[in-house]
Amino acid sequence: MIETTNPISRWSRYSRKLEWGDFSLQANTEAVPEEGHFYLLQDGGILLCSDDYETVEQAYLGLCRDHWRANLDSVSVPQRLACAWGLLGLEPTDVAAKAVIERDGAANDRARLVRVNNRRLWKSRRPQPGPRVAK
Repeated sequence: MIETTNPISRWSRYSRKLEWGDFSLQANTEAVPEEGHFYLLQDGGILLCSDDYETVEQAYLGLCRDHWRANLDSVSVPQRLACAWGLLGLEPTDVAAKAVIERDGAANDRARLVRVNNRRLWKSRRPQPGPRVAK
C-alpha cells in the first residue's frame, strides 16, 4: 500500500483564502500557471510552489498568523474578532487575541473563550497514552 502525506490530492481543484487577506493557497484554479502543484499566492504573485500540500499549508498558516496579528487593532470590530479567533486557532494561549475577545466580543464570544480555554486545560491534564506493551 502506498502512503501519502498530502491530505489533499495535488490534482484536486483547491482554493483557500482569508476574507480580508491578499494571499491564498490554490491548486488547479485559473489563478495558477500549471496544474498538479500547490501554490501560495500573494497579490497575484507566486510566493511558493510545491507538490507537497503540507509544505505550502505551513507557509500559508504563517501568513495567516502575521495577518491576524497585524489586524488585531483594526478599526472594524468584526475584523478584530475574526482575527483574534483565527490567531487563537493557531496559538491557543495568545494573550493579545484573548484580550480582543474579552474587550470587543459579545457575551457569547466571551463564553466561547472560556469553553475553549477550559477544553484546552482539560486536554493538557489528561494522561497521555504511552506505548503499548505486548503481554
